Amino acid sequence: MTSLNLYNQDKKEVKKLTVPESISKVERSQFLIYQAVTTQLANKRSSHAFYKNRTLVSGGGVKPWRQKGTGRARHGSIRSPIWVGGGATFGAQHKNYGRDLNKKTKQKALRAVLSHLVSEKKIFVFENLNLDKPKTKEALKILKKFNLSSGLIVDDGNENLKLAVRNIENFKPVKVEEVSVFDLLKYENLVMSQKSWEKLLERAQKSGGKP
Repeated sequence: MTSLNLYNQDKKEVKKLTVPESISKVERSQFLIYQAVTTQLANKRSSHAFYKNRTLVSGGGVKPWRQKGTGRARHGSIRSPIWVGGGATFGAQHKNYGRDLNKKTKQKALRAVLSHLVSEKKIFVFENLNLDKPKTKEALKILKKFNLSSGLIVDDGNENLKLAVRNIENFKPVKVEEVSVFDLLKYENLVMSQKSWEKLLERAQKSGGKP
């Protein structure tokens, strides 16, 4: 039976936490993880470049001059791309790069990465991560006791911890529902309170959430 150590902030082991078999014995599918990561990156991608084509340029509802008899070239609209102020030819347009994954695939990918972190002993669960003040120095004391150089910090509603950690390089504070496969792979360790760990297990085994 796979288990995790439950620590206090002084690095003392309080007890063992059993890891469900749905996490500890799940097969690590590279393809599922790849799908989850590429989906998240695609959903973060935005299209900024944009040019108006002749349909979007204002004006030009009337033919500039009559077809014949003026000695000038024939034109149908001042919105033509060959006119100054006209629409762009093949100009970049906004594009939606977003993708979606079904819930089961998201769950499987999340369980696969959690299983890997458990096997590599890179998950650190604490009784609590409460800080009296939002001081970066206090948060660093806890992290240095475990020799952590990078990590995802998870504890819902802990504003002091969030403010203390956000200035530390290579550490990122997030809520349970914000934990993603991409971040779990990017940051070397997962640091959580016991309450948040239980919520994450529930999310990984039940419904939805981010990939």
